[in-house]
Amino acid sequence: MHGRSLAGAVGSMTRATRIKSRLAQGLGGPTLRIPEVRSLYVAYTVLGVAASTALPLIPLFLTEELRASGNDIGLFMSTRLISPVLVVATGVLARRMRSSRPVLLAAALWTSVGWFMMATVHGLAQAMVVSLVFFGLSGVLNAQFAVLLHDVVEHAAEQQSVAAMTTLRGGFALGTAIGPLLGTAVIATVGFRANCVVAAALFALGTLPLFRVKATRPVASSAKTSGGTGNADAQHRQGEERGLGAQGYGPFGLAVMVTGIALVMSCSSVKTAYLPLQVVDGLHSSTTVLGVLLALGTVVEVIAFPVMGALAERLGIPRVLWASLLAGAAGYALMAVAGDLWVLVVVQFLHAASTVGVFGISVSYVLERSRTDAHAAHSAFFAAQGISTPVGGLLGSFAFVAYGIPDLFWVPAAIYVAFLLVLTVEARAGLLARPT
Repeated sequence: MHGRSLAGAVGSMTRATRIKSRLAQGLGGPTLRIPEVRSLYVAYTVLGVAASTALPLIPLFLTEELRASGNDIGLFMSTRLISPVLVVATGVLARRMRSSRPVLLAAALWTSVGWFMMATVHGLAQAMVVSLVFFGLSGVLNAQFAVLLHDVVEHAAEQQSVAAMTTLRGGFALGTAIGPLLGTAVIATVGFRANCVVAAALFALGTLPLFRVKATRPVASSAKTSGGTGNADAQHRQGEERGLGAQGYGPFGLAVMVTGIALVMSCSSVKTAYLPLQVVDGLHSSTTVLGVLLALGTVVEVIAFPVMGALAERLGIPRVLWASLLAGAAGYALMAVAGDLWVLVVVQFLHAASTVGVFGISVSYVLERSRTDAHAAHSAFFAAQGISTPVGGLLGSFAFVAYGIPDLFWVPAAIYVAFLLVLTVEARAGLLARPT
């Protein structure tokens, strides 16, 4: 009896140790030992602060400083239609270079100039021109960060690609937790235009850690790095180990999936555009309360990214992705009926899990089920992310005119449910998969 109890206790301790080890790995332990990954983490964190200092508050800048309407906000968000074209074009360019770092540096500095320009605009038309010219590179930043991380991890023979990606995205989430608090503080003291200058300075500052990243790859990539069958098969074998099945996406399947992901991502743009109006105008709260609410969600993301990355490694990517999509659908449904601020607090927790799935784990899902090369899959995914902002702007503008706030949030909830159903049917039937 005692022998069995002791054996059971030892077994439980062993299982607990394994779980703790997995969680520690998901929290970035092995990957953050790589100096280049640490530099990428710091850079992505600073750029997260830069992006969230001004962008989530831009609807208030447009309405209060430039006297724009709610419909105009949606049109402003649609000005980045060129983003997916830039993602693909720069992806092709980066593949012909020994490192993605120059492209990444150029994109960050160009965006910095754009925020300096935004501080000088005096009308909605000028603001839309600045957004069209300078802010289309946001998708390029995300894409080239992912490609550069892929090269660093591959060079270091690191196997935990999901943990590495979620760790890096966790750094970005940490930055986006700080940004809204900083932005609202700057706006309260010196105004919206000064906040644009702060964002510009932070985008420039975020490039400094990138000079320590030395990962390179052969020019005119070999099969291993640029899309040879060997690399695709290796990714596919990793996908099978993580519960992704024995079939992979061909070009058509990949296109369909990233289109669906783009629609789901566009819902985030709807939230970015109209949550500030819901909080400030609908619930009559201050911009400080809005900043705290935005920061709350991203604080939860800081924890959720590595933890859900570890769970994806242990339970399989599909299960965690499914759960995150359910959380997103529930969050938007709650936003559509929210009459009190505490409901939006609950929404921030749900959307933290959703953000991890849509913007973190789904890139690993697409990459590891794709039968194309890593760089092509990255470009396709982040082109989808790039087009999601203008699509979300148009979607939000239509929904605002048709339904108003808060009923417009039923539209993102329906999109999440529809994509979840498509993903479920596709996983069971393999409609988009190409046999191995």
